[in-house]
Amino acid sequence: MITVIPTADRSKATVTVRVGFRVKDPRIVPEMGAHVAFLSPTPAGGVAGDRAVVVPPDAVQTEEGGQSVVFLVADGRAERRPVRLGPRTSAGQIIAAGLAPGDVVAVEGADKLRDGSGVKVVKQAPG
Repeated sequence: MITVIPTADRSKATVTVRVGFRVKDPRIVPEMGAHVAFLSPTPAGGVAGDRAVVVPPDAVQTEEGGQSVVFLVADGRAERRPVRLGPRTSAGQIIAAGLAPGDVVAVEGADKLRDGSGVKVVKQAPG
């Protein structure tokens, strides 16, 4: 980003910024509009962006008492895993603690699982 124009359009909830690109892309033209999200190296929640584990929001269950859990899938069984949540982004729910990159979690039907339930992986997102 080169500069932020110090005015905001409250009726549209927009702020004008001027950006520059290191590599020119012919699809980007002057005066083009875009929806963007600015990410910091360490988002709120204390998770470094390059080490963050992100899961679909439907994978996270909230138990009585407010504990957030996901169900890890290992050896055909569901394993209840308490997690600490980071912020929710357009990419999904950031898991600040409790999962490692590459862990497989249940998404569809996760709300019906119990620790030790048999699980059949039907579709796994590329990772």
